[in-house]
Amino acid sequence: MPVSYLPPVDQRASLLPAIFKYVPVRDQAELDRACAMIADRSLWFWHITGQNDERECQPEVFYGGGYEELHRYFLADFTEAFPDAGREVVERLARKAACNPQVPKPEQVYRMWAICCFSAACNCPHLWREYGAEGAGIMVEYPTPDGSSAGLAGKVNYTDEPVRLDLLRLDEHTAYRVFTTKTMRWAREQEYRLVERLDAPFSGCSFVYGDLQIASVTIGVRLQAASTERIRQICRQHGIEVKDA
Repeated sequence: MPVSYLPPVDQRASLLPAIFKYVPVRDQAELDRACAMIADRSLWFWHITGQNDERECQPEVFYGGGYEELHRYFLADFTEAFPDAGREVVERLARKAACNPQVPKPEQVYRMWAICCFSAACNCPHLWREYGAEGAGIMVEYPTPDGSSAGLAGKVNYTDEPVRLDLLRLDEHTAYRVFTTKTMRWAREQEYRLVERLDAPFSGCSFVYGDLQIASVTIGVRLQAASTERIRQICRQHGIEVKDA
């Protein structure tokens, strides 16, 4: 499937030779998911407000306009949202909203979006610890040729300054900045992200990419023997190199 949103060219993973995903494999469910990632070329996406940074996706949200601009905004919004409502009803709703605009909560704005996280860092001890179940997992290497799905992952920007989000001038570029901005404490993760739009507000969803390449799978030092053998078997079937951490 094609990637939903294309990041700016200078922020794409295609500028790197590869990106890496650290995957925990602590139980049968996680083992099944890891094997599916390899065999099906699938990636698991989490709801965009369910990440590990409590300040993530918390922009400075505001309506940057006066009454007339707000009225036009809400009139257009309600006309689209309530196509069967009469003109007077929509006009009344728009006037009321323009007089007292309510800033929506982040989970309402972003409930239809999900992300999949990668890193530019290979065999990073911190990432093994945080995302690879302290070695009871795997690290998957995805080449990022120009134009490929993995190559369209976008670089995360690290800053302690919140993104300013004017809802009257909201566009894909600004929304993408919200989705790919984290505080400085996470900078060592060197993160890249794919952003996908959901059909329904899920907590997580698997997406399959037919062009996704896997160069290698690295076995964590604490991965159970039975899980290791199954991962190795899947990789052999698909001609993927297996490495030991």
